[in-house]
Amino acid sequence: MQLNVSYNAGGAGHQVKVEVPDECPVCGRLVIFPFHGASLAVATGELNTVHVCPNKACGSYVICYHTSAGSGLWKLKKTEPPKLGQMILPDFSSEISSNFASIYKEAVEAKERGLAQIAGPGYRKAFEFLIKDYAKSKD
Repeated sequence: MQLNVSYNAGGAGHQVKVEVPDECPVCGRLVIFPFHGASLAVATGELNTVHVCPNKACGSYVICYHTSAGSGLWKLKKTEPPKLGQMILPDFSSEISSNFASIYKEAVEAKERGLAQIAGPGYRKAFEFLIKDYAKSKD
């Protein structure tokens, strides 16, 4: 989806179109994000826009990072918070280890945020808990 937004840079106003997600990355609902503000990051060449989820149960702030696609259009690069993928873990994993699922979810979130140095050890820790708790259950 695209929105028309205005921002000031170098004392001049600019009217551009930006892509925004169709669903809130926090609550997952399909929404039309109202625009609340924008800034141009000169060092990175990114246009950042701020939106608030219109879902009253959520109301989360979402920052969208855009890169120029030319002709006044800015493509969506990423959002903060990021949209986390749907994680489907087997039922037996939570029966074996209560800690596994929570540690695994944190590792997935670290990966989605681009924190590869943290995600890898997180996955390892999650599987260590799963294996250790499985071994304990077999005693």
